[in-house]
Amino acid sequence: MPKENRTKYVILGLLNHEDLTGYDIKKQVENNLSNFWDISYGQIYPELKKLENYKFISCRIDNSENGSLKKIYSITETGRTELISWLESSTRDERIKFEFLLKLYFSAEIKKDITIKNIDDFIDRHSNKIKLYEKFDSNLSAALDNKDHKYRYLTLLFGIYMEEAFVKWGNEAKTFLENVDD
Repeated sequence: MPKENRTKYVILGLLNHEDLTGYDIKKQVENNLSNFWDISYGQIYPELKKLENYKFISCRIDNSENGSLKKIYSITETGRTELISWLESSTRDERIKFEFLLKLYFSAEIKKDITIKNIDDFIDRHSNKIKLYEKFDSNLSAALDNKDHKYRYLTLLFGIYMEEAFVKWGNEAKTFLENVDD
């Protein structure tokens, strides 16, 4: 069975909140969803075309401040119905891929100090994400009276807890390797 493309729901969800350009959609994903979801420009523009063909979204052309034309997308009632239907459906099992863990699984083939360095890098990456998410947290926590923000806060909290778990695991993995013989 082919894997269902969730990019359409990302786009519909963002457009349900406000009208956006393709570039704006990518920035929203990077700034607000990247702790649990990622899509590329290469996914966005073909999906916008499909959504437009299905009448889930509409597009208007506006002049930008620099005089160029830009496409601004809006969700339609048909698109909103599709989004609500998806939101109300059950979620299947989540799958996460970590190249780092795949490499770690096979790391008996390399020197332990290289693996420990890779774990240090993993810890640093996720520690930096915690700092970033905590900045978002302080901004979002101040605006929880907005209905949308309550649910966005919950996804941010999930991201913070996930990153903290990654750092905790990384520290334990590093200690374990430092204390075991090859």
